[in-house]
Amino acid sequence: MLKYIAAMVIAGTAAKAQDCNLLSANLSVRSNPSPSLPGQSVTTTAYVESTGNGPDPSGTIEFFDGQTDLGTYPVVLGQASVVTTYTTGGAHSIYVLYSGDTSYCPASTRYGQQVNRFVTTITASASPTSVLVGQPVTFTVQLGPAPPSGVSPPSGSVEFYEGSTDLGGVAITTGNPVFTLKSLTAGNHQIIAVFNGDTNYYLVRSSPVAITVSLAPTTTVLAQASNGSQVTLTVVIDVPPPGSGSPTGSIQFIDSTTKTVLATTTLPAASLILTPALIAASAGHALVAIYSGDANFATSTSNVLVIPALLSATGATSTAFAADELVSLFGVGLVDVTMQGSTIPLPTLLGKYGVTVTDGAGNARAAGLYLISPTQINLVIPTGTVPGTALVNVTGSTAIPIQVTIGAVAPGLFSADATGKGLAAAQIVRVHSDGSQTLEAVSSAPIAFAGDTLYLVLYGTGVRSRSSLANVAARVGNLSLTPAYAGPQGQFPGLDQIDVALPASLQGAGQVNVSLTVDGQTSNTVTLNFQ
Repeated sequence: MLKYIAAMVIAGTAAKAQDCNLLSANLSVRSNPSPSLPGQSVTTTAYVESTGNGPDPSGTIEFFDGQTDLGTYPVVLGQASVVTTYTTGGAHSIYVLYSGDTSYCPASTRYGQQVNRFVTTITASASPTSVLVGQPVTFTVQLGPAPPSGVSPPSGSVEFYEGSTDLGGVAITTGNPVFTLKSLTAGNHQIIAVFNGDTNYYLVRSSPVAITVSLAPTTTVLAQASNGSQVTLTVVIDVPPPGSGSPTGSIQFIDSTTKTVLATTTLPAASLILTPALIAASAGHALVAIYSGDANFATSTSNVLVIPALLSATGATSTAFAADELVSLFGVGLVDVTMQGSTIPLPTLLGKYGVTVTDGAGNARAAGLYLISPTQINLVIPTGTVPGTALVNVTGSTAIPIQVTIGAVAPGLFSADATGKGLAAAQIVRVHSDGSQTLEAVSSAPIAFAGDTLYLVLYGTGVRSRSSLANVAARVGNLSLTPAYAGPQGQFPGLDQIDVALPASLQGAGQVNVSLTVDGQTSNTVTLNFQ
C-alpha cells in the first residue's frame, strides 16, 4: 500500500514537466488477450519510446492492478511485460509507472483491462415429474462449464419461476444446487431455473421442466360421539402420503338408505348434530359423509355409520319398551362380519360386540343377546332398567347410540309370521271330558271346541312387570277376558306367557282379533280363527 502511494507521488511529480529537465518518453500499454476471461493468462506490455533523437530509454516499468503491485521489470529494447491471471471479472484499472533514467523523465499512464464474465450454461432436472398435490418435487441444477484453476465457482443463488411467479430459490454452496418444491397445484406446470449471475458469470435461464401434478386422493372418516341424547357426527379429511395439504370444499351428510342429504357444511366446519328427531327419522338407515373435493384434492366417501331402529321382537311398532322385554335392533351393517347365511352363531360374536342400555339414572347395563347379524340384533332390555329415557348403544360397532323410552310395561304379542300381525303364535290346551289334556299349535285351521274345554296360551313380551293380574285383560273378539296367568314363560329370557280360558261362546265366531292390555298399555293385534 505504501509503495502504491509512493508510486502515485512519483507519478504526480513526473507529470510536472517543469520539475524534470530531461527528455520526455512516450509511454503506452497494450495487453493480449483483451478483453480476457477470468483465469486466463494475460500479457500486459508497456512501451517506452524516445522522442526526437534521444537514446533508447532504459530503467524499469512497475505494474499495478489497482493497489496490487504486479511487479517491476527492466525496460529491454523499449518495452517491459508482465503476465497476469485475473480471477475476477469486470474492469481492471492497470497503472503503469516508468522509472525514468539519466536521459528521460519518469512517466506513468493507465490502461483498462476488461475481464469478461463467462457465458454459463444451466440445466435443470426434476424428480419425480409426475406427482400428487403436496408431493415434493426435487429440482437439481447443473451449471457449466467448470471454472479454470484459481477461479471461484458460481456463487449467489438459483431462483425457480413459473412464468413471472417466483417459487423460491436456493443458495449456491458446493456441488449442484438442489431445491425442493411442495406448493404446486394440480395441473401441468413449466418450471425454469434462473442463475442470477455474479462477477464472473452471466445470468442464465434453463429450459422449462415439465411437471404434471394430479389431484391428491383423500380419505373421509366419519365418527360419532354421544352426549346423552345428542349425537354429534364429525368428519376428518385426510390426505394420505405422498400427497399432502389442507383440502377445502364441502361435506354432505347423507342418509344413504334413502339418498337424502341431511346437511351440507363447508370446510373447515365438519360436524352435524343428530337430534333425537333426526335419529328417529333415519332409524334403521346408514349414514355416510361425502367430501366434494376441490381444485387440488379428489372427492371421497366415508365409512358407514348406522342408526339402528329398535322394535319389539314381536315385530309390532313400538314407541316404548320395558325392562326384560325382547326387542330387536334393525339396521344396515350393524356389525362388521362376513355372512355365511342369514345369521351368525352368537358365541362367535359375543367377544366382539355387545349392547349397553344406559337408563336415565345413569346406570349402564349389558343387554342379553341371542342373535347378532349385520341387519338385526335380538336382545333383552336389562332387568332393573329405570323407566324414562334410555340410551341403547351397540358396542364394538359403528352403530350410532339411539334414545328410547322405557316404561314399566310394554305389552307385545307374537304372531306366527313374526310381523306382529295376522295369526297369533299361540297354543291351545285342550281338556277332554275324561280330564286328559292335549297341546295343539294354533294354525290356520279354525279352532274347534268339540265339547272340550279350551285354554289359549299366548306368547308375548313386556308383560311380566304388570302391577297385578287384575290389571291384565285379553280381548278376544268382543270379549274381555282375565288371564289365569300373565308372566315369564320361564324357558327363554324375556319371553312372557299369557294363559286365557276360552269361553264356548266363541264357537263359530270365525276370525277374531286378539290383543292384550296391561296396566292401561295395549299391545299389537293378532288373530285367531274359530270354527
